[in-house]
Amino acid sequence: MTKHTITLPDGYKSRDPKDGSLNRVVEFGKRPTAADQIKIDNNSQSGLEVQRTLLYARDAITAFGSMERFPPPLSLLMGLSSRDRDAMVEGYVDFLGASLGDRVADSLSEHEHKLAFGLEIEGEAYDVLVFGGEDKQYTGYDDLKVEKQYGTGLKRDLAYIGRDVCKLAQSEGGLTVEGEVSADALTKLDMFDVGKLVEFYAQRRGNFRKG
Repeated sequence: MTKHTITLPDGYKSRDPKDGSLNRVVEFGKRPTAADQIKIDNNSQSGLEVQRTLLYARDAITAFGSMERFPPPLSLLMGLSSRDRDAMVEGYVDFLGASLGDRVADSLSEHEHKLAFGLEIEGEAYDVLVFGGEDKQYTGYDDLKVEKQYGTGLKRDLAYIGRDVCKLAQSEGGLTVEGEVSADALTKLDMFDVGKLVEFYAQRRGNFRKG
């Protein structure tokens, strides 16, 4: 995984009396997954934009000066100066671009979608989701069961997508996994892949409605 390092204009001084160092160097090295997104959505501190933005950046931090535990407390990031916080957010966005590199997520056909980062199942990576050729229909009771289990957020959306998957495959390699994919498994997807997959699924459903 590509990492990205920045130096904050001001930084923060360690509260440890034995240390007292000024910490300015921040390393980003963890890309956000669907599970991270769900955790932030469920965090009561994410209601305000300034905190929500820092929660995203915080989860990607893998090194921050002399700090030993990660992610760092949100309260620490909130205590940074405005120019430090601006630098933090800018560094996070730059990290997302650098770590994506030349990876591409795209539809291979109206029933196949290729992931940029892939999905790991039992130690094997799969980067192609294959959907059935028919328009599977569900009753209101089927959807109610999903909402009761997963709520109304991203995990519910992943459950809807996963139940229409009929196979996982590899664009380079012959391994496949037959059958639906659970919402829990799909929460391991990189958020870049999640965004592209949601777009693909919505377009696919729209095409079925148009006939």
